[in-house]
Formats: sequence, C-alpha cells, structure tokens
Amino acid sequence: MPQIIKTKALILGSIRWKESSKIVSLFTADHGKIKVIARGALRKKNTFGGKLETLNYIEAIINEKKSRSLQILNDMDILDSFNSLRMQYEKLPYALTILEIIQQVFDENITDKIFFNFLVELIRAVEKSDNAQTVLWYFLLKLSSYLGFKPQLTKCALCKKTTFLQPVKLSVENGRLYCRECSVNTLLNITVTPQTLAILQNLQNYPYKKIADFTAPPNKNQNITDLLLKYLNFHLDKQLSIRSLQLLI
Repeated sequence: MPQIIKTKALILGSIRWKESSKIVSLFTADHGKIKVIARGALRKKNTFGGKLETLNYIEAIINEKKSRSLQILNDMDILDSFNSLRMQYEKLPYALTILEIIQQVFDENITDKIFFNFLVELIRAVEKSDNAQTVLWYFLLKLSSYLGFKPQLTKCALCKKTTFLQPVKLSVENGRLYCRECSVNTLLNITVTPQTLAILQNLQNYPYKKIADFTAPPNKNQNITDLLLKYLNFHLDKQLSIRSLQLLI
C-alpha cells in the first residue's frame, strides 16, 4: 500500500522525464538518497514552479510505494534556496561539488540523519565563509573519515615524529604519514608540504559548526583539493566525475 511520507531534503539534481515531468534526485534526512517523479513540472502552470533547482533545501511530501523504483513527489516547500550563495559565483561551485560527490558516493536508501544535518550546515558554511574552498577540504576530510578511511595526520607512522620541516609522504593505501627519513618509495604515496599538512591537521580537528570561520594561510605550492580527491578516489576504487569545479577555471 502507498504511504505519504514527509522529509527534509537537499535537491542533488534533476532530469527531464517524458514530455512534462522531471526525475529529481534527493538526499533526504529520513530516507537517504532517493529519486522521485515530479509530474507536470515542465508545464507552464504547475505546483513545482521554480522549486526544483539543484541545491534547494526543502521539505518534501512523497507518495511512497515500496514496489516502485521511483517515488512520486506530491508537494514541497522550500526551507532555504541559498539565494545569496547562488549569486556568489566564486563560492557556488564548491557547494555544487559537495552535492556531486554525495550523488556519486552514496547508495540509495542509506539513511543517516546526523550526516544529513552535517551536510546542510556545510552548505550554509560555504555561503558564509570568506574562503569557501576550505569548507570543501573539510568536507572531503570528514567524508573520508565517515566512510572508514580517515587519514592519520599527526605523526610519522614509523618514528612517531610529530614536527615536520620537510615535505612528508601520505600513503594513499593506509592513510598514514611517513617523514622524509622513513618514507617508502612507492607510487601510492602523495608528497605533502609542511604548510599543507598544518592546514589539514587544523581542519581535521575543527568543529563543523564553526567551519565558516576557518582561515587558512596562503598555500600556493600544493593543490589541496586534488590531493584529497586523489585519496578519496583510491579508497572508493573509482574516479569521481566532478564538473562543478570546472566553473572555477
């Protein structure tokens, strides 16, 4: 029997379906990632006009039937459209990148309300932060931890040294640091500068509700986004396809 469910959700994206409808991908608080049909969403007069934009934070009313692969979106209210963020073109790609990663990493119907609330807070942090890039770094670090492969960034795995004046190696395979003297010459190691390491160490322990206030010193010698994505891709055993970052070029 169908049932009506109500849940908060972030819109991850949508595609056209048939002549007048859309299939909308949602990351929800109570049901994880699901896909719903918004019937008539492309008609001139419809109840979803302007509400199905990617990034919208909504409360959705869904007609759910377990035997269906696609559920039906009956109605919705916008809780936050992040209009200020949409107008800040230097920040928006970072928020969209977070959603792209969620879309590609999470299986459907895997529910974690705490992680959902964390995600909403991060989108708000991108909107408020003076350096939105650091919020993306924070997300990538925390996602790696959440998925079970938290990088160990405090000390050398062998000699236990905690202070580094020279670049160190981060093992992509086991997530451990190796100082210059202890590093093993393997292609699975990423070189990390002392400046980058200090940023990552501070980020890893930073409270998420204050992440919008995090400031990082200039670090032009290393692309931290690429470093963290390389680490994440290795453990996911696939290459994430992220288009939103191309908007920054």
